[in-house]
Amino acid sequence: MPERDSEERLSTITTSTNNIVRAASPDSARSIVSAQKWLSVPQLSTLQKDIIKCATAYLIGSLFTFVPYFASLISDMVPNHGSTGPSPAGHMVATVTVYFNPAKTLGAMQEADVYCLIAALFSAFVALGSMDTFWFFEIKPGWEWLADALTFMWIAAAMSIVAWVKQWMNKPSFSPAASMASIIIFITVVKEGGLHILLQVSFIVLIGSIISNLVCILIWPRSATTALQRDMCRSLNSFATLLQILTMAFLLEEDLHSNSETLLQAIRDHQASFTSLKKSRDEAKSEWWNPRIQRPSDAYDAAVDSMTRLAQHISGLRSGLRLEVEMSLARHELTGLSNVDPDTQNAVVEKEFAQLVDELGPPMSALASTCVRILTTLRESFTAHIASLATPPRAELHHDYDELSSEIGRALFTVERTSNYALARLFERERNKSVGGSRVTEQDPMFLFYFFLFTLQEFARELQVLTEAMGIIHQIEHSAIGWTGWFISWLPPNYGPNKNAPKASKLFPPVKPHAPNTILRPSHLSLPMWGRVKQTIWSFFQRLREPDTVYAIKTGTGTAILALPAFIDSTRPWFLEYRGEWALISFFVVMSKTIGATNVMGLHRILGTLCVTGSSHLGTISTLFPEKPILLAAFGFFFSMPCFYVIITMPPYATSGRFVLLAYNLTTLFCYNLRFEDQAVWQIALYRSCAVTIGVVWALIVSRWWWPSEARRELTNGLSEFCLNIGWLYTALVKMNSQSGEIPDPHAHQRIGSEDVEDVQLLPTIHASEALFMEMELHLQLKLLELQGLLVQAGNEPRLKGPFPVTFYRNILTSLQNILDKLHSMRCGKTNFIRAVNKERREMVGNVILYCSVLSAAFGSKSPLSPYLPPAEQARQRLVDALRRFDMTESMEGHESRQLLYVAYALMMKGVISELDSVGHSLQEAFGVVGYHGPQDFDSIFETDGTGSDTSSPRV
Repeated sequence: MPERDSEERLSTITTSTNNIVRAASPDSARSIVSAQKWLSVPQLSTLQKDIIKCATAYLIGSLFTFVPYFASLISDMVPNHGSTGPSPAGHMVATVTVYFNPAKTLGAMQEADVYCLIAALFSAFVALGSMDTFWFFEIKPGWEWLADALTFMWIAAAMSIVAWVKQWMNKPSFSPAASMASIIIFITVVKEGGLHILLQVSFIVLIGSIISNLVCILIWPRSATTALQRDMCRSLNSFATLLQILTMAFLLEEDLHSNSETLLQAIRDHQASFTSLKKSRDEAKSEWWNPRIQRPSDAYDAAVDSMTRLAQHISGLRSGLRLEVEMSLARHELTGLSNVDPDTQNAVVEKEFAQLVDELGPPMSALASTCVRILTTLRESFTAHIASLATPPRAELHHDYDELSSEIGRALFTVERTSNYALARLFERERNKSVGGSRVTEQDPMFLFYFFLFTLQEFARELQVLTEAMGIIHQIEHSAIGWTGWFISWLPPNYGPNKNAPKASKLFPPVKPHAPNTILRPSHLSLPMWGRVKQTIWSFFQRLREPDTVYAIKTGTGTAILALPAFIDSTRPWFLEYRGEWALISFFVVMSKTIGATNVMGLHRILGTLCVTGSSHLGTISTLFPEKPILLAAFGFFFSMPCFYVIITMPPYATSGRFVLLAYNLTTLFCYNLRFEDQAVWQIALYRSCAVTIGVVWALIVSRWWWPSEARRELTNGLSEFCLNIGWLYTALVKMNSQSGEIPDPHAHQRIGSEDVEDVQLLPTIHASEALFMEMELHLQLKLLELQGLLVQAGNEPRLKGPFPVTFYRNILTSLQNILDKLHSMRCGKTNFIRAVNKERREMVGNVILYCSVLSAAFGSKSPLSPYLPPAEQARQRLVDALRRFDMTESMEGHESRQLLYVAYALMMKGVISELDSVGHSLQEAFGVVGYHGPQDFDSIFETDGTGSDTSSPRV
């Protein structure tokens, strides 16, 4: 009470004082507040800091043009061929800072540095080797043609290798290396220079890279390890949000639309978790000096893999909620067709569902609440740990991770015990009420509870694995902080290709033509020596037909052809005057694997160039302020900000922002260096526009008419392969649900490597077959994301026969995503079928696999389909009837609730087959039906009259 009185007196005194101040001088208090706001330092977001970092690096790079001292460094190293004034190559320093993009994490910048070093060594080898062979034959009379031919081969081979490695690595941090390699090779070879030209260009690249690295390290540095931890916190938050909303929506405790914004943001974070986590982990591993990631790297691997599996379980829960909505709609349709009063029928259904919620809702809610609380605890602990690193002294939240894992185990035990009894009691009650004693309808809502509950239990078990991994990370990081953390064993960074999932060749059987060990392609060991040689030659040329090899050959050879005028005496002066190397760089940057991507890149390159060079106020900015370098540098600083905003926040349009900024370099920085020469600004702008246009047009020609790779064709081929692989996934599920419980090996003669076994051993609570099954699911999930990207590119490819049906293929991808989610839920069920219904189950499984093969062939050929698709639904109905007829009481040894599992399995298969039917009917409408206007014409042949006799005419 005395404390409360003192608080009240203090509040009264404060209020009275404030009132006196307001009454005496109302404007003075407002002025004080305004002054405090004005004097306070504004808090910048991470995006704003990144934009300022990039603009600062660009400003420093431009100083090598505008500041005489820095410009003299370039002039001394890169002379202007005896002309007065600065070297025109000074603008390239700013160009290098644009490519390096210092708004990276320290780990990503480390990767970019290593890649650029390797690219520089490769470029030096190519430049010196090509020029040595060129001059060796150029000075010999009659051998000039061989000098040009060898240079052509050098450029073609070198750029083919760079293009192939670029798409093989598939990493943003490798793009600066590829661009730097192209710049060094093009400038050195086009100028027919030797070691001195190579050193000059390399010196400029070195200065630009040093500027970018210093800005990245000294100005608001961002650790890739911290970025990984923040991505993990973001994923944990999305998991907790989605788990809570999905569970409450499933139990009809909350409407999804009530938290639409929160739900959409959680879904976006959930979808990004499939790729962003592993990308952040790879960048973090490049910080070889950081003990926070190097010592517990295996624990981070286990945590990231576990979070990826949690994301898959979230997809399974979304599938269960979607199935609940579908069954609700189906009940309403059946009620409308029957003679039962709809209000009465709905009341009965609602009563049954409410009873299930009363029986199973509490344990499900308890388990979900425990998981949400554990996820929140992990996120808060990690967030506090990140904050403690930035603001000592440490004020972290310490948790007993073993106790958290045990808490999940206790919640799982309680749920399993209560849910099993509740399911058995409800199932027995429904059997007694139905006719025949064991005929339970598929529309019974208890099946929904079964699969949703099993997926929720799988989520909880996986959360135990994540909790253990997070505990190891927390323990090791605390022991690694301090000077002793630096004395660790060095681990090589992960500089390999960015592959977020195991290779499909290890997880799925071969689906491409010319399968090995067949009649058409005999085994290599069974052939004689000459036969082996011929098959090796055939395999080599077959490899050259692969899309990645075709793209590399097209890019390298196209670049060499475009560079030919530089080595022909009659065209060389024109090539040098119009800066043909700009066309070469534009061609290499614009060339993509598909026509659609090349079209978009080319359009953005031309528009970005014309937007800058065609604007009079930008094109003449250097002439308006010829002796005002400070104004020019400041203008470039602010002009670069919106460009870097596009580069950072819009990855698909990053090249557009980069193109605009590079064009600005040539209309201001390059022209400023040539201000002492008699060359107008508009002339430079014209040369730039012409060179860029020529490079882009040549890229469009090569991409369209030389081994064209259409995005829409790649999309249909990817869908064809996906359908076969999802059929194999279902086969693996059937095998795992059989008596053996093991997934069949798709390569009997090739076992999974030791690295896969080590990955599985990191997760002792997960069976090897289940871990492999989830790897297969993850590969298909990433494949769907890749197909969505191809769909976007396909919309940018012009078609004479009409616009590309983007909506149609988007619906196809949605159906395939639903199938993948349902198969995940079925795997969580662990249905171990009885032998008595193997005949009916074999028929259903065979029809589903046949359906996948039919859809795959339809996507691959785009030919009209048969009017009759595999009767998978009829086979499923026969399986359900067999399950209902079979008396399982004796075979189950008292576990009558096992029948619930079988019927629930058949119910989930109904959803899978429904999606297959939807895709099949869509393809019939899109590709046509052989010999008929549609499947209804085929069905009309077998229609009967009222007497039951067939009225169709006999067929001969």
